[in-house]
Amino acid sequence: MRGRYVALALLVGLAARVEAASELRIRTAAGRVLGSLAVEKLQPDSDELYVASNALVDALDLQVVWKPETRILTLAAGDAQVQVTVDTRLVRDGDQETMLRVPVLYKRGSVMLPLEFVSRILAPHLGRGASFDRTTLELVTAPVDADVLGVDAAAVPDGAQLRLHLAREIGYRAEMTSKSMLRVQIPSARLDPVALAADRPTPLVRSVRAEQRGADATLFFELAPECTGFTSRAEDDGRTIVLELRRGTSPAPVAARAPVLRDMVDVSGASDSFDVVVLDPGHGGFDRGARGNDLEEKNVTLDFARALQPVLERELGVRVLLVRNGDVTCSPETRAETANRNLGDVFVSLHCNAWPNTSARGMQVSYAPLERSTMADAALASSHRGVTDFVPWQAAHLPYADLSRRLADLVAAEFGSRLDVPTRPVRPAAIEVLEGAAMPSILIELGFVTNGDDAHHLKDPEFQTQVADALVAALRAFRTARGEARAHERQGGAR
Repeated sequence: MRGRYVALALLVGLAARVEAASELRIRTAAGRVLGSLAVEKLQPDSDELYVASNALVDALDLQVVWKPETRILTLAAGDAQVQVTVDTRLVRDGDQETMLRVPVLYKRGSVMLPLEFVSRILAPHLGRGASFDRTTLELVTAPVDADVLGVDAAAVPDGAQLRLHLAREIGYRAEMTSKSMLRVQIPSARLDPVALAADRPTPLVRSVRAEQRGADATLFFELAPECTGFTSRAEDDGRTIVLELRRGTSPAPVAARAPVLRDMVDVSGASDSFDVVVLDPGHGGFDRGARGNDLEEKNVTLDFARALQPVLERELGVRVLLVRNGDVTCSPETRAETANRNLGDVFVSLHCNAWPNTSARGMQVSYAPLERSTMADAALASSHRGVTDFVPWQAAHLPYADLSRRLADLVAAEFGSRLDVPTRPVRPAAIEVLEGAAMPSILIELGFVTNGDDAHHLKDPEFQTQVADALVAALRAFRTARGEARAHERQGGAR
């Protein structure tokens, strides 16, 4: 009898400690705290504690899709997809089914997950070495066998210095993808995105973001406006990458030159030809793109490109080139170079959107705008003289920026009038794949894979036909307007 009382006292004591713990603490194996999440008891007949899924996925940076009509929440953890349904105990873990002791609940706008789900289902998917301690309510993520060990940043008299520490000698590529973004790609290397992320490590760096893109590690450094350039070098036998950031002020634009720039852009379509349309199915290979509602962006874009190709060729009498016609990985540089080498007259990149709020939906057309800079002036002047061999890669679009805007407006207008899908305003954006294309170029977001209505359209072959018809009408109008403008110029009316 005394033994029963002792056991009962131990159980009561343990329950009291768990009840007293009001937070679930999440940290990395290296000790970095990712979040402290509130837990609560939601069922009077059970001591099980619950945590809000919204807070959990934010702390662990998980992908999530919520379908309110079916009350199904899907989490992407590691390589697995785990699915729970509100008010049920069933968990679909890939091809396996597991029954929890208590049901998943819904409260205050969030799916509430029992801690049993965290310990039995989620933690094993966070990688070997991940663990959950029910007594202390601490979830520890798996240690990463990383090649990129860390980033140090320090201010120096003329700017800032970044030092990337590597576990071994590895090659790298550092480049400016826009005036405010420095990208460093390290092939065949692994990193821990959470451990390397940082806000404002130096006055010249606003933030550091890291991504594991397939087999390659990629770091993005968002730079302050006063940063005017960088140099890079390797030290320690290739185990340290040193980035030297320069501080300065960009030359102010000269107002008197603005009309010259405007004239250059307006007459940039030097060729009357309209023979080759390049379709670029976004993503591919290990780059799956946005996911939701049983759709993967890389598959949707390829399906649309294959459906658009014969329609455009038949209706416009042009050759339509697909940048990729299979599940292969292509860099933005490769996509733009393919279009340029094939002397494309128009470049159309196809993509899908995604957003945590599943009510977000609609199509959108974007183009890379003309932004005043010394590089833009030089690139436009070279183009005007017919010299293009030495134009920087990211400046190839500049002579065609105005034509790209016109094309984007025409395509968006046709989508808005022909399709039963909302069309968002045309968006100017520094999009890498468009910046390298030496022709009028646009990017089309076909819809949100995370929205149920958009996903239904994206799966519908009839919608593909409607998009094709709208794109044909827009390209035909663009070709006509451009031809008329060139004829007017030849007659001396342009100046």
